Amino acid sequence: MQTFKYPESTFNKLWPKLVLRTALILAIILGVVLFGQSDWQDSNWIVLLIGLFAGGIGIVSSIRKLRKQIESFTVELTDNSIIRKQVSLPDLTIPFSEITQVIKAPKGNLVIKGRTQHDLIFFLPDLDTDGQIEGRLSSISPITVKTHIPIYKQYASVLATIGVAGLMVIMYGSEDKLVFSIASLILLGALIWSVIYVSQSKIITNKKLIIGSTIWLIIALLVGVYLRLA
Repeated sequence: MQTFKYPESTFNKLWPKLVLRTALILAIILGVVLFGQSDWQDSNWIVLLIGLFAGGIGIVSSIRKLRKQIESFTVELTDNSIIRKQVSLPDLTIPFSEITQVIKAPKGNLVIKGRTQHDLIFFLPDLDTDGQIEGRLSSISPITVKTHIPIYKQYASVLATIGVAGLMVIMYGSEDKLVFSIASLILLGALIWSVIYVSQSKIITNKKLIIGSTIWLIIALLVGVYLRLA
């Protein structure tokens, strides 16, 4: 059995990108909440400070989680399967006989797909610098080389945040109850779908925290809708 782990340089390369993406999402949310109002109020300064404080704590926590995920991430190759191990996630084993596709992304990331959409192993090229994993997989399944990834997939989290922010602007910036209701239904549907997706995923860590937070958002949304339409 062969075992592969990320070098320390992987974490050093990823954490600045994580901070930038998180800060951008935080800026979008705070921008909608604070500047979507017609008049600036003194209480907005309190909201801004709380948001920045909470965002700072969130960024520090995310960096720590990223380090744990990188340090614990391993890929094992046995005689008949590939196994991914990572903290906060159950081990994921994909037998070679069940591999349906192997994809190599433009930046060298490898994606191994199993029989279901949740049987998915992906990792950065840092894990396989000498090409041993790729060489083994290429003898099992042809490797599909992607030369381009659509922008909406590269920046899915940022675009999703912008979409949610846009719906919030429509909801609370419009006096039309029909427009408010439609935007609320779209947002509610997106939140419910995210709960279902996260609950079924085998690659997302901290499921209970994400699902719990989303459920509270759904409750808050329903209460807001009721108060607005009652």
